[in-house]
Amino acid sequence: MQTSEILERDKRIIDRLSEYKRKYGMGLENAFTNDQEAEAFVKTDWNAFLFAVIFDHQIRSEKAWAMPLELKRRLGDLDVYKISKMDDKELGDVFKKPPALHRYVNKMAHWIKSACIKLVTEYSGRAENIWSDAKQASEIIRRFDDFEGISQKKSTMATNFLADYFKIPITGWENIDISVDVMI
Repeated sequence: MQTSEILERDKRIIDRLSEYKRKYGMGLENAFTNDQEAEAFVKTDWNAFLFAVIFDHQIRSEKAWAMPLELKRRLGDLDVYKISKMDDKELGDVFKKPPALHRYVNKMAHWIKSACIKLVTEYSGRAENIWSDAKQASEIIRRFDDFEGISQKKSTMATNFLADYFKIPITGWENIDISVDVMI
């Protein structure tokens, strides 16, 4: 290949990537979802961040990360104390209301309620307390892993997001293995 051909090919690649970014709005400003309001919500409300990690289960991540905002809209707020005391059927009905909040409505309703109970009983109702007094990546991963619906893969993903994207000071996060799946 001639130098001019390589430069032309590189220019086409850059143009296509730029077009993709413009079309789908992806970039650091949209690190989690294409919905601007939902994006802002998971970036500014740590409980919404935790819920998004839980929702990120066998669906497109962009949809999962928009779900905490939709749940807030349906409930009027994301009060973990209120959710932790909700009747299971009542919360399930919120998830089932068309369009269903997730493809696994019963499982997600259970996991979110369980997360709320855990937040209330162990973390003073605030997801940021999961990592506020733990600076080691391994401890934060273990704490995330203790939530129903979050396992090793999502625990490491969440810890990496906190350290790399949100710049939370976490020791040892650079050594976390990233589990590869079809979405990565």
